[in-house]
Amino acid sequence: MDLFEAAKGHKLELGIILGAFYGLRRGEIVGLRWESINFESNTVTIEHSVTVAQVDGKKRVIESDDLKVKASFRTLPLIPGFREKLLALKDEQDGNRKLCGKSYNRQYMGYIYVDQLGRRFTQTLR
Repeated sequence: MDLFEAAKGHKLELGIILGAFYGLRRGEIVGLRWESINFESNTVTIEHSVTVAQVDGKKRVIESDDLKVKASFRTLPLIPGFREKLLALKDEQDGNRKLCGKSYNRQYMGYIYVDQLGRRFTQTLR
């Protein structure tokens, strides 16, 4: 069984695909936002990351537009299969937002990698 087949339908499927195909780090996957996807030019721009770090003995989520190294800021081609998967995910998130109403977490609406209630994935990738 290959990696993509094993991940099919799992909540981490998108992260596994993005990591394996594009070589994205966990923080880059979690930090991917809809504004970074250009469906007209079929590109994905890696420009933001979300990581978890220990600060003063407590776990903190750190959002940053400063990536690990300068070369980490990059624009990649959006292949047709991923394009379709992302468009379907966008529709699913819109449906979840309508279905959940006030229960939907709107704090992370710009992020791609959120659960059905709009909560951004972080710890699940550690």
